[in-house]
Amino acid sequence: VTNFLFIPLGVVGILCLGRSLGASRSCALLTGVAYMLIPIVVAQSVTSYVDVAFASCVIGFFAMVCSMIEEFCGTGCLWPLVPGTGCLLGLTVGTKASGLAPAFLGFLAVAGGALFRTRNAGHRPHVASGKILVAVLLVGGLVGGYWNLRNWLLTGNPVFPVRLAFLGTTIFPGIPLKFVINESINISEILRP
Repeated sequence: VTNFLFIPLGVVGILCLGRSLGASRSCALLTGVAYMLIPIVVAQSVTSYVDVAFASCVIGFFAMVCSMIEEFCGTGCLWPLVPGTGCLLGLTVGTKASGLAPAFLGFLAVAGGALFRTRNAGHRPHVASGKILVAVLLVGGLVGGYWNLRNWLLTGNPVFPVRLAFLGTTIFPGIPLKFVINESINISEILRP
């Protein structure tokens, strides 16, 4: 039942992304509503699996990222976007360990927008841009960081059981994937050899 709370976030996120990419209101709305008709969204909407909630959080986060980039490239005020962007950053990371990848990419995009604003302004906007980026991280940490902090304190790995490596160097050791995912549970009996 918890997925019902996240599905509207996915719908609104797709609508906002569509508008950011230049789609008409009706096309963006139709695409957002179509999200609710995806078979896996319908099937998991009444379960406690986190896949639909995670997808909705990622969609919503990238919608906020697009909004922040548009404001960074313009002259608008970014502070009203900080709570929403930070909350969705935290939810993206906190819902599933694999949320680190989209969260990192989205944050890099926002930081790129901040760099663009800094280079195109005459005074010291880098201080304000830096404060906005730190505020987004703080809000994200408060919303979704508790689970990662708990994992770090108990296991020494904030994204446990996932192994985190960069360029072949293991940053946080984890359990091999074959031990984390039980294939006998995830593959129906009909499809098993």
